[in-house]
Amino acid sequence: MPVTELLYIPCHIPPHKKAPKLSAKQRLNMTVDAIRETNFPFPVKVSDFELGSSEPSYSLKTILHFKTVYPDNDLGFLMGLDSLLSFTQWYKWQEILENCYLVVMTRPGFNLNDSNLAPEITEQIGRRVFTISCEDVPVSSTMIREVINGKAPIETIEAFLPESTKRYVLECSE
Repeated sequence: MPVTELLYIPCHIPPHKKAPKLSAKQRLNMTVDAIRETNFPFPVKVSDFELGSSEPSYSLKTILHFKTVYPDNDLGFLMGLDSLLSFTQWYKWQEILENCYLVVMTRPGFNLNDSNLAPEITEQIGRRVFTISCEDVPVSSTMIREVINGKAPIETIEAFLPESTKRYVLECSE
């Protein structure tokens, strides 16, 4: 599946996690700044679509919206393998698979052959679920949250963050 554009969509109200410490506007700005500092081989944009809603940010709603914005394109939903492991617990996950491809980034410490992968997902590998290998960057959103919440030192992640993101993390962890 060729990539013609990558769209970052910060989640406003995660249905499966407690509310983020950073405001929606801060996370949007952090995403915009990080993208400016990163080189991509294709156009990259940031959307504030989910930030305007007062309801939980269900992925299916967002996917259906962008199917109307890009009616002639096949959509891919980019996620980490750790998210794929719990994908069958997502709201209307079957409809997500019907409306887009899942593009799964392999991350350090996770294995696609993990026995925790649901059989319904395993049978979709190569059909609706595809993997891409990423540069081995041992940092995750969980690690960043741990630094923000004072549970880990900034040194554990700072070498892997764009300068603007590092600034946000340091400001929020004070």
